[in-house]
Amino acid sequence: MDLAATVYKQDGTIQCEPEIKPRPLQVDADAIKAIGIRVIGNGQRERLPIFVPALCGSPTAWANVFSIALDGVTRHQLFLLSGLGFRMWTFDPGPARKLAEAGDEDPFPLDLPIAANLLGLDSNPDRIADLIGHTVRVYRTGDPITKDYRRDRVNFETDPSSHRIVRYWFG
Repeated sequence: MDLAATVYKQDGTIQCEPEIKPRPLQVDADAIKAIGIRVIGNGQRERLPIFVPALCGSPTAWANVFSIALDGVTRHQLFLLSGLGFRMWTFDPGPARKLAEAGDEDPFPLDLPIAANLLGLDSNPDRIADLIGHTVRVYRTGDPITKDYRRDRVNFETDPSSHRIVRYWFG
């Protein structure tokens, strides 16, 4: 059985602008496939089960929703997926919802890079090329560092005496 997750992206429709049609499911499915992630099924258009204030010019609550296979997917691919505007669908019961709950009764849209770290698919990127485009922070073991989460940042911890990299991580 494949490890799978559900992702969504708002469909591009705008409140009070009926002439703007929803982006076809195939466009979003092709974008997911283009970064090497397998889409399971055809996807569907669903209303997000969250409060969306009525405000002309704002996005509607409609989204294109897809099930994706996570087997073999790298963290880098999940970061790319997030960069395309996709988020984890955490509204239904299931593995993604369990990740989102963390003691909170209300679901929240879990960010894909955070999910990548929580899912722990790989402890290391597959290739050096997976590090390209990331902000870099280098620090010595024991140095104080900020605890802010930056999904585009790769952190290198170095040994103070040998200056060798002892650990790297994203966030």
